[in-house]
Amino acid sequence: MNFLKGKKLPIGHFFLSLAAGLMFFLLPNEARVQCDRAYWELYVLSLSLVISVVLLLIVKKYEAIGTAALTAAGLLSLRFIINSAISAAQGSLKSLTEELTVYDMVSWIIIWFVPFVITVTVKLFSISVWNSREKREGFSRFLFLSGAALMIILLTIIVCKVIIPFNGSVDGARTIEIVPLMRIINCINGTHTTGILYILWHCILLIPIGFFLPIYIKKVNLITIFFVGIGSGALLELWQLTLNTGSVCFDDIIMYTLGTVIGYGLKLLIEKTRSVLTLGHDKNMLEIQYNIEK
Repeated sequence: MNFLKGKKLPIGHFFLSLAAGLMFFLLPNEARVQCDRAYWELYVLSLSLVISVVLLLIVKKYEAIGTAALTAAGLLSLRFIINSAISAAQGSLKSLTEELTVYDMVSWIIIWFVPFVITVTVKLFSISVWNSREKREGFSRFLFLSGAALMIILLTIIVCKVIIPFNGSVDGARTIEIVPLMRIINCINGTHTTGILYILWHCILLIPIGFFLPIYIKKVNLITIFFVGIGSGALLELWQLTLNTGSVCFDDIIMYTLGTVIGYGLKLLIEKTRSVLTLGHDKNMLEIQYNIEK
């Protein structure tokens, strides 16, 4: 992988990136201390924006943002492992499932999403110095590191909310719904307990897979993404069926698949926009260039 062997971050910039990652990691708890509950997400969003812009302006390297994101995600994962060990020592995993609140998940996504969007936007409209060979190498490393960071966050959420049992005994009765579109219709008309939020949750969960898989693997196309979505959704539903960690529904697989397709579509949309802006000279902005040529 030549893009990983290119010019590395200077030691000073590297430690600045680590410091930014630490600040990202601390933001959710800091918001609880500094402001009222209604403004927690806004606090995390605004400071994530400031940290990202300042870091990019100081370091002027795309990969610095990726390093910060991976640092924050690694610390979140470490905290998850520690909490898992404590919970296991106490003989229960239920507390860990409940510990990961909606606010935690939203704040984690914010501190990843904001730096990612800022960096991609800079690259999208980049010219001259921000689009040099060195910058292209740096952007490839940024994609690689940011993707790894998001996968860590995604895995943590899936483990906490999907894999860890929360329906009691593994031997208990299962809830299985195999009629297509029935649950989706119930969510839309309001008869399901969580309504439209249920659809959003299942679609959003696998958007990162559809977005980043073709970034890492160039030969991935829409058909591949479609079957990856079906396979991933079926695997999650099979896990829930086996360990009784939730209801099993055919519609969930449909929504998981839709999420992966949406992710793939977003990737194509960004690349098409870059291609138009560069008059067709840069058609593959969101692909890791493993062998970058001048």
